[in-house]
Amino acid sequence: LKFRVKAPPPTGPAAVRAPSPAMAPTQARDAGVAGLQAMEQGGEGVADFETAVWPAQQLSGSPLRGAPERGATLKRGPSRRTLAIGAGLAVGLIALLVGGFLLAVSMGEEKGGAAERSSTEGSAAEGEAVHGGETHEGTPGSSTSGASTTSAGGGCHSYAGCPTGVGHTQTTTSTPSRNTGPTSTTTPGTTTTVENKCHTFIANLRINPLQEYEHNPDRDARGVATLDLCTNGTLKATAMLNNGKSMLIATHIHLAPGGTNGANGEGPPMINFCGSNKAGMINDGTPYPEDCTVWSENRVKMDNMDGVLVTTFNRGVSVAQRVEDIAAQPEMYYFNVHTLASWKEWQSQGPKGICRGKLVVRDI
Repeated sequence: LKFRVKAPPPTGPAAVRAPSPAMAPTQARDAGVAGLQAMEQGGEGVADFETAVWPAQQLSGSPLRGAPERGATLKRGPSRRTLAIGAGLAVGLIALLVGGFLLAVSMGEEKGGAAERSSTEGSAAEGEAVHGGETHEGTPGSSTSGASTTSAGGGCHSYAGCPTGVGHTQTTTSTPSRNTGPTSTTTPGTTTTVENKCHTFIANLRINPLQEYEHNPDRDARGVATLDLCTNGTLKATAMLNNGKSMLIATHIHLAPGGTNGANGEGPPMINFCGSNKAGMINDGTPYPEDCTVWSENRVKMDNMDGVLVTTFNRGVSVAQRVEDIAAQPEMYYFNVHTLASWKEWQSQGPKGICRGKLVVRDI
C-alpha cells in the first residue's frame, strides 16, 4: 500500500526527511510514524513523504523472492483449508475406485464359481440320467422276459399280418455261452463297461411238412446251419445246402408263436441274414445285409453271413435281449431258407421256405 502526502516545501528545521527505500524496515517505520506525528502537531510536513507498508513476510525477516510492482493486483494462492478439502476428495475418489474394482473382482469370482458348480452339477445329473436309463445288455443275471410277448398262437399267414413282437411267455433254461470279454461303451459324462456274451447254435435243415407242395423243385434240399450270436450285436451264420435248384432269395431266424415250437410253428423273422432286396421279393421292412450265394451243381455254401435285427418284429427289444431270449429257449426259434419257387407258391399265404431247422445249443 502506498500513501502519498503532499505538503508545502519544508521551511525549517522541523522538516522531517522522508525515509529512503534503502532504509531498514524498522527505521522506515519509525520515520513514518514521526512524520505523521509532526503533521498532526501542525508541523510543516514533508515535501514528498512516502512510506510503504511492507509485506508481513519481509517485516518479520522472512525472505521474499520479489515484491509486486506498483499498482499490481496481488493473487492469493489456495488456502490450507482448500488444499485439505481437495486432498480429501482425491483420497475419497481413489478409495471409491479401488473399492469398485475389488467389488467387481469379487462378483466375477462368485459368478464364475456358481457357473462352475452349476456345470458340475449338470454333468453329474446328466451322467446319472444316462447311467440310470442305460440298458446293460448282456450283464449276468439280467432278465430277458421283455424279449417276447404272449401271442394268441396259430401263427400268421403273412409277415404284414403278424402282430409286432409275436412271441411267447419265456421259460428260463440254462445254456452254455462264451464270454468274449468286456466291451467299453462311452456316453457323455460316463463310461460303462458292458459284458459281451456269445452263444453258438446249430440247426439241421430239412423240408418241413408245413413247406410241402406239389412239384416242388427243392423237395430234396437239406443241409446244416451254424450260428454265432453275440449280445454286442455281432450276428453270424454259415449254411451249407445240397440238392437245391431254385434261386435262393432269403434266410432268417424265425420265432414260433406261443403254443408251438421251432419244429411245428410258423412265425415272423427276427433276424435277417442273406437275401434279395429287389422289388417283389420277401420284404420284412429291414434290408438284407448281402445277397445269397448261388447254387453250384446243386450245392451251396453261404459262409459267414452277417445278421441284422428285423426292426418290424423287434419293437422295444434290443439285440442283446433277443440273443439272450434265443439262448434261454432255442427250441422256440428256427432257421429257415427261402427260394424263389417256394415264394411264388406260398406268396398268398406268407413265405414258408424250402427247408428249416429248430435251433439247438451247440456244445462248446
